[in-house]
Amino acid sequence: MVTFSLDGQYVVSANEDEPSEDYSIDPAGSVTIINLSDGLENAVVTQVVFTDFNADGPRAMELPEDVRIFGPNTTVAQDLEPEYVAIAGSQAFVMMQENNAIAVIDLPTAEVVRIFALGWSVLAA
Repeated sequence: MVTFSLDGQYVVSANEDEPSEDYSIDPAGSVTIINLSDGLENAVVTQVVFTDFNADGPRAMELPEDVRIFGPNTTVAQDLEPEYVAIAGSQAFVMMQENNAIAVIDLPTAEVVRIFALGWSVLAA
């Protein structure tokens, strides 16, 4: 999904990168932010990844327990699948429906503010 901010300064793309059916190929999901605040000719493209939330990453303890990570032998970064984007002010809210989670990303810094679980899943029932 691609979303434009209301002021036209940002374009945000959710890069789902789903795994193959047998998980033999499992690319990492990401979010692309294109900052157009200095004009199209000076656009800055930034790729936001989730490797800091991997088990051995510096932000691993910030990942809520209820975020679904279910791929066999997969990292958090590989399993998170950004799919939908909404923008409010200077933040992007990225829905990761298979993971039952939303990532909040600060657009000016292209940093993940936090990931939170939605707290309920029919898969957990």
